[in-house]
Amino acid sequence: MLIRTGPVAHRRRWRTIVSSLAAVLLLVPPSLPARAATPSPSKVDAGVETAISTNGAADFWVELSDQADLSGAAAVVDWAERGRWVVDKLKSVSTASQTGVIADLKALNATFTSFWAANRVFVKGGGRAALDSMAARAEVARISAPRTYQ
Repeated sequence: MLIRTGPVAHRRRWRTIVSSLAAVLLLVPPSLPARAATPSPSKVDAGVETAISTNGAADFWVELSDQADLSGAAAVVDWAERGRWVVDKLKSVSTASQTGVIADLKALNATFTSFWAANRVFVKGGGRAALDSMAARAEVARISAPRTYQ
């Protein structure tokens, strides 16, 4: 197997990493700035409110305000080390900012999945208590309904 090295190979690898990360980030709604610690209707997508009012539960995304600063990645010369650096930064920020959200969701026995790359949590079939709890948290920027793209 031929392994290519040099600046061209590193640029190709870097493009692959950036493209993959961009694809992951495109699967979730865009960021909005942080809001107050009290429940705010403007923080919650109308579709989520409607679904919970109608059905008593809904799937929704909880987007956290903190986002990792990846601007230093370009300074890491080794491609593999750069990838580890980016992953470590993303995981570090998401772990720190999702701790309270995850604790609340566990206390409510909610079904959820944490996504460290985008610093978001997907809540499956969350009820009014889960929605209100998430909306009241200062570190939560936005709560939105899942979107399907075709």
